[in-house]
Amino acid sequence: MAEYLMSISIGTPSFDILAVADTGSDLIWTQCKPCSQCFQQDDPLFDPTQSSTYKIFPCNASQCDNLDEKSYSSNNSCQYSASYGDGSFSNGDLAADTLTLPSTTGSPVIFPETVIGCGHNNNLTVHDRTSGIIGLGGDKGNIVIDSGTTLTLLPDDFYSELESAVSSEIHLPKLEASILCYEATNFAIPDITIHFTNADVKLQSMNVFFSVTNMISCFTFAPAGEFAIYGNMAQMNFLIGYDTDNQTVSFKPTDCSKKNGAAEVFTLGGLNLMKNVNFSLIVYHLI
Repeated sequence: MAEYLMSISIGTPSFDILAVADTGSDLIWTQCKPCSQCFQQDDPLFDPTQSSTYKIFPCNASQCDNLDEKSYSSNNSCQYSASYGDGSFSNGDLAADTLTLPSTTGSPVIFPETVIGCGHNNNLTVHDRTSGIIGLGGDKGNIVIDSGTTLTLLPDDFYSELESAVSSEIHLPKLEASILCYEATNFAIPDITIHFTNADVKLQSMNVFFSVTNMISCFTFAPAGEFAIYGNMAQMNFLIGYDTDNQTVSFKPTDCSKKNGAAEVFTLGGLNLMKNVNFSLIVYHLI
């Protein structure tokens, strides 16, 4: 599983945390003292009693009403509950505290009274170096652009048509697997273009197949029932921009091994984060 880590600071004085950046969820949470059930992490736990700007929301707060899953403690504090598709979860106090982000200008960016989760009962399938999740998402369209999911997941019927189109262009025997796999690592991969409303995003070979071993390659797409998630393998070597004011997303093809990769920007003018997002896939025949 591929994950992207993000460094932020919370509290006053600021306390550094390293957490999983996740565009598929919208809650920022970290493990906190005291912790009744916490996963093992390398760094110290955040102690909210040491932050002068930390404040727990009461049950009647609007921030508490906005939670999908919540409960109320005996002392009238709002308790959040967050769960994820890979089995990860977090339960704890919903609170506000100062969030600080590093900046390329050298001056940190400070966001006072940011809603956070202070987790006292947590499980994260990928941890050790991490202490929680930084939710960067919001309301969803008909596909979630998610940095926290590895493969691109598609509705079963949609995936079946895509796999059939791709495999018809690759003249190799398929392996028995839940997704499309071949016993080969060097073969011609057909071009695939993701067609969003008002924009096409052409994938590179690394976005389409990945090496499981030095002898086996597998498709970066998989069936997932009735929902769709645009996974992080499809996002490799793209800078993904989120314009929350205009509610659009942009994709910039980039060589991420270089500091400043120059490339054309594809702006998804019709991709409204608050409404449905229309998308389809185009598979081009190999010549």
